[in-house]
Amino acid sequence: MVFADAFLTPLALCTLPVMLAVLVVALQRGSVGPLLWVGFPGAFGVAVALTLYYLQTTIAEVYVGDTMVALRTIFDCMGRKRRLRWRPVLEVRTNASLFILTLDDADYYLYKRAWPDADALKEALRQARERYELEYPT
Repeated sequence: MVFADAFLTPLALCTLPVMLAVLVVALQRGSVGPLLWVGFPGAFGVAVALTLYYLQTTIAEVYVGDTMVALRTIFDCMGRKRRLRWRPVLEVRTNASLFILTLDDADYYLYKRAWPDADALKEALRQARERYELEYPT
């Protein structure tokens, strides 16, 4: 159900140009067969790829420990519970609409509107970062 819900918008956006091209060719009394046989499978494949990318990169769960943080994507939450990968919080930045969380060598973007209690999450991440710096000074 999660995949199907995430798949609808990319599928609509990818098939719209194909449908418009088929309409134009049909109105000009051209052959729409090649567009149908190549366009729709291609649009479907691109929509599947976009959906998988979205599910594998969008953070759905944040676990905050004393000094470390573990993240799970939507794709991770869809399957069996895997072992969490705990990493230190190197930096937490915010702007009007998102948190930028730096773990190891990567930045993760958490949109504030997606988290019901964004202020509590920000504070928990800030405290984990401070405790890590006290425990492991650089």
